[in-house]
Amino acid sequence: MAKTKVRVGDKVIKLCEERELLGRLLIIQGSRPELVSKLEETIGKYEMSVVPCSLCAVDGSLYIPTNKASLMHAVEAVKARLLVQSAAFLDVVPVTGCLLRVLIVDAMAVVQSMKKTPTMKNLSNLQEAFIKRIKGMVVGYDEFSNWQRHEVQRNRWIERVQVIGSHKCQGLIGLHNFSGADWGGKFVGITKKTWVGAYMELDKDDPSINCFWELGEGPIPTELVDNELPAQVKDLEQFVCRVYCSKGPKTLPALRWTLFRSKYLEGEMLPPTRAALLPHIVRAMCDKSYPLNCPSLPPIEENGWSLDEGVYVPVRCLTPPAPQAVIELTKCSCKTECKGRCSCFKNGLPCTPLCKCYVGNCTNVIKDEDNRQEDYDDEQLVM
Repeated sequence: MAKTKVRVGDKVIKLCEERELLGRLLIIQGSRPELVSKLEETIGKYEMSVVPCSLCAVDGSLYIPTNKASLMHAVEAVKARLLVQSAAFLDVVPVTGCLLRVLIVDAMAVVQSMKKTPTMKNLSNLQEAFIKRIKGMVVGYDEFSNWQRHEVQRNRWIERVQVIGSHKCQGLIGLHNFSGADWGGKFVGITKKTWVGAYMELDKDDPSINCFWELGEGPIPTELVDNELPAQVKDLEQFVCRVYCSKGPKTLPALRWTLFRSKYLEGEMLPPTRAALLPHIVRAMCDKSYPLNCPSLPPIEENGWSLDEGVYVPVRCLTPPAPQAVIELTKCSCKTECKGRCSCFKNGLPCTPLCKCYVGNCTNVIKDEDNRQEDYDDEQLVM
């Protein structure tokens, strides 16, 4: 079982994975219930894992997408389905009896071959140079232009924007970066097709679309406010819940508890907590900002990354992996009575089943209600 160090104040504590944390929590709830919240609140607020399993590998690194064309494949699939539903397409009869030339362009190879000139000061200049290069490559290939002149009257062209809707198209780039693009990371087990499919099913006035559209247009807070996401991206929480469970709760804490309780899911099968989702949103925002014309980007440390021993690492979560009482679980090694030097006794805590004295006749245990009432009555008599 892999271990990870977690800093609590000025102490560094080494933890195993979530099963140890859950075990500690259950023990504390039985022996020291006043120190921790209810299981429902704890599962909803804390990852109960040293790293957010829905976003990170066990070593804390991000899951990086490998197929950069996955967005276009997903959009094409949705577009085809919408066209069939709307019956807005006509079969094209292929032209036979003639030879056609085909030009295949490797766009990335073209970009890599282009050299930066003094006139290329921003992305729009590069775009103009790229289009000019492509137009130069298609000189002499007049098959498409000839076909277009003669056949356009007998065919109906439906643009992707018309099928999907211009408003939703504006948010596709934000959705692409949020669901996984380049170095921003992705969600474990949720494919690009699933994200795009859920996005296309949104109503045209759904506030999540505006969130994706405006992602990267301006800075957002990098900390939770009263355990809530910033107002600018609050609607993304409901969208994430919809992707993980279309008919489940619309808040992450409630959904995590529901899936944990009713479907026995844990680890990467649960959606991230709000404390893990916000750094991911900030990284996606930074990723989307780079292609903008002359972007003004804040330092990388304010975009979901931190500097650790000279290396930039992703901010995995804004809260500890578990309640502090679970991480700093006090347990003693007493072999006799738990008094005096006993670490549990000195901290005013009852011993737990993890203590060495538990198999013996330990007197430093939690008292039941009857004993507490008897103690209270004795105190009243003394007074």
